[in-house]
Amino acid sequence: MAEEHGTIRFQFADKGERQISPPVDMHTSRISTGALAVPTGEKLRALPNNPQVQIAGARLIMGFISDASDTIESEESDCEIDVLVLDGRNRIVGSETIKLEAMTGFKPSDSVDIVCTANTHQRVAYKDAPEGHKYMLNPQGKTRVFLGDDT
Repeated sequence: MAEEHGTIRFQFADKGERQISPPVDMHTSRISTGALAVPTGEKLRALPNNPQVQIAGARLIMGFISDASDTIESEESDCEIDVLVLDGRNRIVGSETIKLEAMTGFKPSDSVDIVCTANTHQRVAYKDAPEGHKYMLNPQGKTRVFLGDDT
């Protein structure tokens, strides 16, 4: 299994994606080592906390900007994204760790391949917050993303 390197891009939107937030970017060199599918010989390092951004939306969208042209495979990938759950008044009502299997568009069980072109944004998956709620990256939480292929 090989890890694909690049920038993971998170954006928040309404469920119809008419209004999309500015991106929150994190490079895999900082957030992939804690993923569940760590390649043999890879050292586990402490992951940084999520960025201190106050952006929320009813839909969390995950994208990828690959450092090189390659393919990412859902069955070789995983993620854990720590988010806060906000109510309609933007009050924190809980927290959640979103796994790749719970997202739409790139579930490991669906065996989806995405062909990536170097330095080009590629949509990967999204997750909708419960009705009447929003997601926000948990600033005290961590994000672990591993995008891989079987070569």
